[in-house]
Amino acid sequence: MNLRSPLVPALALTTAFASAQLISDSASSAFINAADGSVQSWEIDGTNQAFYGSWLFRTSPTAIASSLSGLTLASSTVGGNTATYTYVSSGAFEIKLSFLLTDVGANSSGLAENISVKNLGTAPLAFELFKYDDFDLNASAGGDTLTRDSASGFSQVSEGSIARVDHSLARRPDRTQIGNFPSPIGEITGIAGYNLNTPAGSGIGETVTGDVSYASQWSFSLAGGASRAIGSTKTLEVVPEPASMAVLGLGLAALKRRRRSSK
Repeated sequence: MNLRSPLVPALALTTAFASAQLISDSASSAFINAADGSVQSWEIDGTNQAFYGSWLFRTSPTAIASSLSGLTLASSTVGGNTATYTYVSSGAFEIKLSFLLTDVGANSSGLAENISVKNLGTAPLAFELFKYDDFDLNASAGGDTLTRDSASGFSQVSEGSIARVDHSLARRPDRTQIGNFPSPIGEITGIAGYNLNTPAGSGIGETVTGDVSYASQWSFSLAGGASRAIGSTKTLEVVPEPASMAVLGLGLAALKRRRRSSK
């Protein structure tokens, strides 16, 4: 059992289970917390592979990043394998967040997230977005290896290569950070003005092993009425453990024997 708690504002923790909404497609399912748009679980064939994933923001470079739970949830649309949420800071900005879960067969699943920020005012708006992800592959914290594959891509493999997740970002982040929990979420939500430790394009091929997690950061300015969108795509693959494969092999052998004896 994983007894860790993500270091997010108390409101998000309090409302996480009450606000959890299910999206599913065949053998894949995920629970999204409507209060802050965080991914609470991502399962294939009943086994959860995700511990926590969320978007955070700040409108001042010297502030502590906040979860979306501090905004007003203006709308929520959930059905089948999709979910869309709109969060508003009245008169200032609007954030739209959408999810698309796809079961791609052969113990694989895809989760696409798209987020857009719109400046509702007339004056320029300085904005920073953070994307944080923490996977406990094979339903276990620790023993995973995380790699920064490119300036906008990561991969994580469980001990024994039982499970793997690949993550690509449609817009290259300005900074990224990989580490062991509670880093980097502890710094993002606990240190005012904190910037992730690796500039864009640096640290390619860097790996960490253990109870791993990672984050990306974008900094931009929006003119009045302007918006900025960022896409995130993850692919999760689970390989049956050797014991499961052995059982499957015995079943196939028995089936062949039955077929031969019936001839």
